[in-house]
Amino acid sequence: MASLCLGIALVSPSAATVDPILERGRTVFLTYCAGCHGFDGLAFLPFAPSFAMGERMYKSDYELLRSIRRGRNGMPSWEGKLPDDWLTAALAYIRFMDRAGREGAPVANQVPAYFFLFPTNPGAARPAYLVIPD
Repeated sequence: MASLCLGIALVSPSAATVDPILERGRTVFLTYCAGCHGFDGLAFLPFAPSFAMGERMYKSDYELLRSIRRGRNGMPSWEGKLPDDWLTAALAYIRFMDRAGREGAPVANQVPAYFFLFPTNPGAARPAYLVIPD
């Protein structure tokens, strides 16, 4: 069985248990990253990679963590703002989204109710959204 995101539990393919690292990574991703990179890993903004589509996944963990820590191209730096184990958990979740996308099982995260999405360029091939917390 491919790795799937079911409700709030992340189930590993080898056991029907919640992987605490992936669950932490999911929480970090949805809280700090999804506003640009998309709640399902399909980016809202044209400059943000879509991890569920494999964008930037050719990079090593070191390179991706460096980008997360230092920020780049409009992405904020998270170094010193979030604990390092949160950053590595977010990376594990990003890798999970990439694998799930390649296996044909898209990650199905619901947009939290406190987010409102307003298209900033309707009709574009890849619309950008403005995310405003309630």
